[in-house]
Amino acid sequence: MVVQATVDCTGRHRELARQIDLEASTSAYAAACPTGDAVVSATAAGFSVTITIPISGDRKHSPLAVARATKSLNTYTYFDDVQP
Repeated sequence: MVVQATVDCTGRHRELARQIDLEASTSAYAAACPTGDAVVSATAAGFSVTITIPISGDRKHSPLAVARATKSLNTYTYFDDVQP
């Protein structure tokens, strides 16, 4: 199973992306982030599972911010090499 984000509400350049990405839906670059949890259910071969994924619009929870915070563990040197 793959879960993909469909709304960018933490990117620094959302407004620019909105102007460039003419094929994106009007809600792809949200002014306000959704606050409810994402609930995903799957059933296969008689087995079922449901997971709840917390959603956050706080920039400190964005993928790059989490990776940068994790680099203090000295396990992610890539970000030191390419990020300002």
